[in-house]
Amino acid sequence: MGVAHDHAEVLAVHAALVPHGPQGQVLLLGGDEHDFDNAEAGDIFNTRIYDVATNAVLHIDSPEADAFCCGHAFLPDGRLLVGGGTESWRSQHINAHMHAEEHWSGARDCAAYNNDGTWTALAPMLTEPGQPTRGGGRWYPTLLTLADGRILAVGGHPRVSDDPEVNDGRHGNWLPEIYDPGTDTWTHSDGHWIYVQWSEVGPAPLPPGQPFGSVNSYRYYPRIFVLPDGRVFLASPDNGVCGWYDPQTGLVDDLTIAPPVGGVQYAETNHTAVLLPLLPEDGYTARLLMVGPEGSHRITLDTSDPDNPPAWQPTAMRDWPVERPLRRHGCAVLLPTGEVLLAGGIDSTDDTGLLDTDAVLEGEIYQPGIDWDTGSYGAEESWTTTARATVPRNYHSVALLLPNGLVLTAGSNLDGQSGGDSVKEYRIETFSPPYDGDAQRPEIEQAPPSLAYGETFQIVTGSAGRIQRVALMRCGSVTHAWDGDQRYVGLEFDNPAPGVLEAVAPPAGGVAPPGPYLLWIVDESGRPCQLAPFVLLA
Repeated sequence: MGVAHDHAEVLAVHAALVPHGPQGQVLLLGGDEHDFDNAEAGDIFNTRIYDVATNAVLHIDSPEADAFCCGHAFLPDGRLLVGGGTESWRSQHINAHMHAEEHWSGARDCAAYNNDGTWTALAPMLTEPGQPTRGGGRWYPTLLTLADGRILAVGGHPRVSDDPEVNDGRHGNWLPEIYDPGTDTWTHSDGHWIYVQWSEVGPAPLPPGQPFGSVNSYRYYPRIFVLPDGRVFLASPDNGVCGWYDPQTGLVDDLTIAPPVGGVQYAETNHTAVLLPLLPEDGYTARLLMVGPEGSHRITLDTSDPDNPPAWQPTAMRDWPVERPLRRHGCAVLLPTGEVLLAGGIDSTDDTGLLDTDAVLEGEIYQPGIDWDTGSYGAEESWTTTARATVPRNYHSVALLLPNGLVLTAGSNLDGQSGGDSVKEYRIETFSPPYDGDAQRPEIEQAPPSLAYGETFQIVTGSAGRIQRVALMRCGSVTHAWDGDQRYVGLEFDNPAPGVLEAVAPPAGGVAPPGPYLLWIVDESGRPCQLAPFVLLA
């Protein structure tokens, strides 16, 4: 680990890798920075850019709304859509997620970051159903890019006010809505709620048809994933089960999968989850890793055998001399090697007020059991610990893969507290995987800046004869211990001539949703290229 920049100048509650120059930039969003005084004073425009090439932090414009606890996902044109956030603070944060009349109020505002320091306002999220002007909005929402490039928004507290002309009486805004970038419009998904919502101030409306879940269920920042068949997997359990949501029909089905050990706790914001590499030789079968205080579990979402349905299973034992740490608020980052880095987190049994003295400074690298000679799963899983970080990463910390293969970490509230500068972590630190500094890492000399689905394209590299893998990795955008954008998609390729690789782009948006990616090549020794170029998959 090494400190890349000693002052980010903003509490990085949200971060995204954006295409800008060969080495990229990292968008850092803080909004009110979990600071009541900032919110009261209107000091909510706290956005910075970390420029990887120059190691500089740049001041840029912010979206108009308070982006604290917003959601975000990449649009097909490579811009980041930021939606929701904080409309108003509540002085008593302890009940922020428990009672509708006390929870924080969600914003409806949406904007797109143009990758040049500017923002474009987009259509706001919808109002409360049946109410043309009031309610709506989302605080703590999940946004996810679908297979067709639309953006799904689910979850989050809606607008709450003492004014009945403004107030949305629902506890959670669980009616899915979908943004269409072609028309700049949001529409409610027909069919079922993703989760049945409830209210302390009266019964919540139910949609047509048979809803599912418990009337007391509520999830925020749910861990959801787009699968190769275009459906969305709900990894955060509801009423004791996980399952699928179809954005084309608006219906939820096959909610039959028991959650990992820990049950509904795997829905909380201190757990991290990641989609493991999708490989063509493996039929792009989806596998997920979920890590939290209850342990580490994975699931293979292969439904072809009715006698062997998908089920969460514990992973291999983690590499610790004593009992493994709990890692509340840690982040999972896919590496170009196909491994997963766990970074940050707190080793504590408490739910709130986690002390930095209990920080887990060592990282962990998970090898998910891929036999790279055959490009398929079936090898033995393994975990290894890494060098210790310098900076504890607690609540509101982030981690992202950079084009040079390093992992940026930033943000964190000291002891998980809200407040002024004394409890905000401004230092940026990077993790150097084992391949960093290896002079034999291959180089990409030329690659196309954009690709269409199924397109055959060429990569020029002097290392073509020793390349074992080619992959697209989606640019990440992370908040509250997880990153719904990141994914690793292996590509079929061959070596038709010296210095040339010929690869085939992913077949469809379910495998790789449209948007910005990094193009990686990895040699037979597991060394990724020195710098992965940005590629727009459209």
